Formats: sequence, structure tokens, C-alpha cells
Amino acid sequence: MTHVVPNAQRDTLLPLIERSVEKGTLINSDENRVYKNVKKLGYRHSTVRHNLHQYVRGTTHTNKIEGFWAQFKNSVRGTHKSISRKHMQKYLVEFEFRFNLRGQASSSMFDRLIQAF
Repeated sequence: MTHVVPNAQRDTLLPLIERSVEKGTLINSDENRVYKNVKKLGYRHSTVRHNLHQYVRGTTHTNKIEGFWAQFKNSVRGTHKSISRKHMQKYLVEFEFRFNLRGQASSSMFDRLIQAF
């Protein structure tokens, strides 16, 4: 699940990972130092080194999450121009729903949305 966070620092992200991700899960990331200690927390960890122009290493990549954020940003720019921080979590949840159901018939997405209420 996507979350609005105040910053991308270790003290912010690691507790969120621990609350949201099951121990033993493989976490793929770039070389950001924030993820340096995830193995010590009980996760498997594999990295790509973007600073060396490495974007895929075997099955390790960050392409899907980067694609998600690119589509989210383009959607905001194309539809709303900007959104307030106050409502950003609502936009993220909506876009996550749409992203996870992409490729399905739009009527299926609408039916699932109606069933949620």
C-alpha cells in the first residue's frame, strides 16, 4: 500500500517497512543508504546501482515502482495540475487501485469500486 511520508529518511521508512512488509520478503531497491540495514531487520535485499547506470541485475530492478510513480505524477499533472498534501493519501489510494487493475476492462474496475461500498 502506498503512504504519504514526511521524508525519505531511514528513521521514517524502516518502521513503515516493518509494519507493512512481512519478514523474509525480498526487497528490491536502488543503492540508497536508507535500505542498508533491511537484511538485519529480517528481509532479503537485492539492489541495482543506478549511479553506475545499472537498472536491472538478474531479476532485481525497480522498474515497476518507478513506473507507478511516473504514472501517478503524470496523472496529477494531466488531471489536477497539483494536489494538496492534505488530500494526497486519497489520491494515492485511488491511483493505486487503478494501477493494480490496469489492463482489465473498465467496467470491471467500476464494478469492484461499487462493491467496495
